[in-house]
Amino acid sequence: PIWKKLQAYKALVFLHPGVLDVKPKFIGNGIPQPIIDYPLATTRAAVDLVVTGTVRACPDVEIILSHAGGALPFLGSRAIGGLSIPAAAAKSSVTSAQAFEDFGRFFFDIALSTSPAQLNGLLDFTKPEKVLFGSDFPYAPAPAIAGVVAGYDNFVQGNARGGFIAPEILRGNALSLLSKHAQKQRFY
Repeated sequence: PIWKKLQAYKALVFLHPGVLDVKPKFIGNGIPQPIIDYPLATTRAAVDLVVTGTVRACPDVEIILSHAGGALPFLGSRAIGGLSIPAAAAKSSVTSAQAFEDFGRFFFDIALSTSPAQLNGLLDFTKPEKVLFGSDFPYAPAPAIAGVVAGYDNFVQGNARGGFIAPEILRGNALSLLSKHAQKQRFY
């Protein structure tokens, strides 16, 4: 029912994981579990939305995935390939060709995800017009956000593909998406 209502509104959805009840709360000797588990939760949610046919059933809903889609740029092709397994295909609401198409509908913010491996992987997986800037403010500490911005700047200035996601491109992507979903009337 939630997705039906979002479709009725032609909504723009920002998908970001929340508190996970995962034990232990820290990985190793102190890395907070969201650093690893949130991107994996985003990946799992995105694959679920595609394979269950939810994305296909909501053609007017656009979805932004946080943190460059988590591991989706790396694992998306595995999910598509998994649909070639007869038992998996029989339980899926989409074919592998439809899944490929539906994964292409997602937008991706680059919050805490600006290493060359992450950005190149994202550009291998999606079109530059699907990439948006994100910082994870106010949840990430200031040094982490500074690192995100520095990584992004270094990529844009030093990578052959940097111009595909230059600031003016990401700004244009965001303005286009937000303008498309601007409310035409106010609800008071």
